[in-house]
Amino acid sequence: MAGYMGAEVLRTTDAGRTWGSVKLPFDDKLWVYDLERAEGRTWLCGSSGNIYRSDDSGASWEQLKGAPFDQDDRCMDLSFLSPLRGWALGMKGSLWATEDGGASWRRMESPGQTDPMLSGGQTPPSWDLRHVALLTPQVAWVEGRAGRFQTTDGGKTWHTRPFVPREDEAPPSVRKQENGRRLVTVGVMDTGAPVNTWMPSFDEHAEVMGDDTVVLIRGDFMSTYVAGRLERSSPLTIAGSGVLTPLDGVSSGRPYGWFGWKGDQIVRSQDQGRNWFSVGRVPEAPLRTLALAKDGRLFAQTQAESLFLSSDLGRTWERSCAWLDDYDFVVATGVSPDGLESPLHCLLTAPESVVKVRFDIAGCFGGTTSQLELELSQGDATLLGRSGGGETPLEVRSRKLSRDEGQRILRTLVDAATRKEAPLDCRSTTRYRTIIEWSCSLKEPEERDVEFEAAGCGPLIRVDLVGAATSSGTASAEGYARSLGVYEAAARALEGPSR
Repeated sequence: MAGYMGAEVLRTTDAGRTWGSVKLPFDDKLWVYDLERAEGRTWLCGSSGNIYRSDDSGASWEQLKGAPFDQDDRCMDLSFLSPLRGWALGMKGSLWATEDGGASWRRMESPGQTDPMLSGGQTPPSWDLRHVALLTPQVAWVEGRAGRFQTTDGGKTWHTRPFVPREDEAPPSVRKQENGRRLVTVGVMDTGAPVNTWMPSFDEHAEVMGDDTVVLIRGDFMSTYVAGRLERSSPLTIAGSGVLTPLDGVSSGRPYGWFGWKGDQIVRSQDQGRNWFSVGRVPEAPLRTLALAKDGRLFAQTQAESLFLSSDLGRTWERSCAWLDDYDFVVATGVSPDGLESPLHCLLTAPESVVKVRFDIAGCFGGTTSQLELELSQGDATLLGRSGGGETPLEVRSRKLSRDEGQRILRTLVDAATRKEAPLDCRSTTRYRTIIEWSCSLKEPEERDVEFEAAGCGPLIRVDLVGAATSSGTASAEGYARSLGVYEAAARALEGPSR
């Protein structure tokens, strides 16, 4: 096993009962993007641009000197037909082939190079390809946000293969090639179907675990498919003892199943209560209720009205300390009273108020730090701050606004900070972090603060500061992160109506 845990791999020699760590040479920091095996050989690559190979099932590793990648064009994915023949894909759309196990590499034609119309006139470095699957010396696939493409002539020409509706819901199956290699494919098909009709699965969490068995990890759930049919789906938790125990309470947690509790013990069921799994323990008991927020946070309220929060569906818990948690908990229960107001609502009604927003971006290639401060008095408003995002930095030393203009900005910030969060269904090394500090009185300030963080791959909420909002971005239109919403609202406020 390898992943985002540094320059090491985990290796087992007893079928997974115990694991030992094997360090990789020369790399202090490494995020492993892919690990590929072919017979007795194993390769891996990642954020450093280096490719490593093991010829003894992972017991020792060597860094291949002829790797064509670097930290600018990193190796994203590998696919090997045999211990000698394989392809590698770079993060900028570069495609490479080796015939000697990775000792040397030959540049291949990528989809955008063979037919510029496939990329809409873009050059290959602007592409976002993440996966490659080499099925035969002639048949291969590449896939990413730029699209999905297939070649049937060894990479000389490429053809678009559009996604079809509900394709991601198709069950995975195992296809066996003549050399014994097993691949995870999408959907069940005739055993005699030609290789060029196979649809490889690009789900990096799907693994072949037998002649016709695929294990798929989605979030904290493990699903087992046999011959393309779902046989079992269960959370990655410890099974119960089999002894029937009356629960103190049960709460529905769609789409994550049911949650129940006995004393301080949290249990979970994915099959309407027929089977239960132990999850974790809340620091205090007895509990009064559990409530699941739309973004996957699980709240537990005790009989003493203490509030605890879990961000991993009940495994670990911490006492709630954020100003918005009580508000989010009431909303999550589904029985919130009419007129429920968040702690930020006073900004919209107080005669005088002040709000400060720090909104940062951090990623592998650096980041930016931005700030906004808005002070609202009875007669007017003052805005100042600086934005490090965008093509050019922006600094506002002090801008006088009307009170109505200041209130519109406040309303936009409050709406962005209190809108229900929903999973973005995406992953990114870029993080958006926003901190809001506010006080609803200038004379007697009682400062409060709240912090949000989210992956930088969701939709930003384009707000024109007069009430209209549209969504833009790459994630599902249903996903929303407060951090991104507040970031966009603050940046737009600094830009001003003229921009």
